[in-house]
Amino acid sequence: MLPADEIRELTAAANKSSAAMTATAAEVVSMERAAHGTPQSRSYLAPTINAFTAQLSSGVRQYNEMVTAAAQLVSSANGNRNAAPALSRQRYRDELAGATDRLVGWSRAFDELGGLPRG
Repeated sequence: MLPADEIRELTAAANKSSAAMTATAAEVVSMERAAHGTPQSRSYLAPTINAFTAQLSSGVRQYNEMVTAAAQLVSSANGNRNAAPALSRQRYRDELAGATDRLVGWSRAFDELGGLPRG
């Protein structure tokens, strides 16, 4: 359904984004522990915790969009092989490419804004 280079790009985007989300979640947990352990730091940490949590939520939405688009592409490929499904497959392929691009954009932006190490 997809050329090998597109599958590699898709896999790399998913892996990079997954790593960014994992690191973000770890940062949130660390900051929440610090805020809980040192109540006077809570007012300083709360805005950062909220920002990281919002970014994490955005990343999860982008990741889900990519997974949904991939599932739709696979589903359309398993359907009939006439012209209409071919058009559907192209539309789903385009949606997958768009979702992947958005996920890559999120990951890059979060790397820059969140100060996470680049992979």
